[in-house]
Amino acid sequence: MKMAKKLLAVVLTGVMAVSMLTGCALSDKVKAEALEDALNSAQVKSAAETAGQTVEANTKYDYKSELNNVAGKAWNNENGMKAGKADQFATKYVDKLAAYDNGTNKYFTYVVDVTDVKTSKKGEWTTRAVELRKAVTQKGFGEQATKIKDYNSDATKMTAKFGIDFKSVTTGEGSNKKTTNYAIIVFEAGANK
Repeated sequence: MKMAKKLLAVVLTGVMAVSMLTGCALSDKVKAEALEDALNSAQVKSAAETAGQTVEANTKYDYKSELNNVAGKAWNNENGMKAGKADQFATKYVDKLAAYDNGTNKYFTYVVDVTDVKTSKKGEWTTRAVELRKAVTQKGFGEQATKIKDYNSDATKMTAKFGIDFKSVTTGEGSNKKTTNYAIIVFEAGANK
């Protein structure tokens, strides 16, 4: 019996260590899926829709983890966001679709302050999802570098795929120290093959 308890303790310790190492990645995936759920909810579609248009009802958002590394590269881009410390970072990138060119392909980034997102429930993403949908709808879908890539072959329905990365910026010192958490959401431009 003692041997079984010791073995169980060793296994449990191993499981806990692995879960600690993968915790961030798992929680980021859960947050990304919560954003996807919020973007596709009827409530968000209705709130984002301009009167008389049906584009919101016909647009679906899919989380594509392969785009996550693009979001990370955009964040670290010396000529762009500079890890959240670029001049006029907030006015140029936060709550706006901004073009990002990684040399071979073209993308759009959308940065949102997620400091207040404490859980991975879609309800916390609702307001952010409405604004994101409005920005994408305004940009439009097409095969040009100035449009969002549509992954749907049906001309009456659109599918936007997105990647996401989460970063923090700490400013100030001592009692004035403040940490802001951001989500960097990335979409492919329509010109990409």
